[in-house]
Amino acid sequence: MLKISFVLSHDKPEPTIHELRARTLGLGFSLVGDVDGTTEQFLFRASQGGSNPLTIALNRDGSETPGSINVPARGDSFLFLGRYISIISVLDTAASLGCRVQVFDEGGYWEHRSIQKVIAFKEKVEMLPDPREILPFM
Repeated sequence: MLKISFVLSHDKPEPTIHELRARTLGLGFSLVGDVDGTTEQFLFRASQGGSNPLTIALNRDGSETPGSINVPARGDSFLFLGRYISIISVLDTAASLGCRVQVFDEGGYWEHRSIQKVIAFKEKVEMLPDPREILPFM
C-alpha cells in the first residue's frame, strides 16, 4: 500500500466543495458521490473500481480537514498509476480552486512530480512479502 495523507482548508467551503466535486467527475474515478453536509463538514466520496474510496472534506468553519487514502501498490502498474495520479489530480484541483493543501505522499510524486520515483516505490513494496501470507490472522 502507498499512503497519501493530506490536509485541506478553504474560507468558502460550500461552493468550493461543489466545484471540486464537479471537476473530479473528469479525473478517472468510476463513481463520484454527491456532496453531503454534516454539522461540521461538506464532503464527497470518489471511488476507482474496488479500491478504497477517496473522501474529500472541507470544514464549514474553514479550519483544516485531514484526510488520507491507501492506494494498493501490488499488481498491475498501469492500474496503480491511474489510481494514484487521479488522487493527486484531485488534490491539484483543490489547490487550483484556492484550497490550502498540505500533502504527504509516500510515493514522492506530489513533491517531485516524478513517475520514476513512484514506480521505484511500487517495486520496493512488491518485493516485500504480503503480510497476509506471514500473519494468518490478517
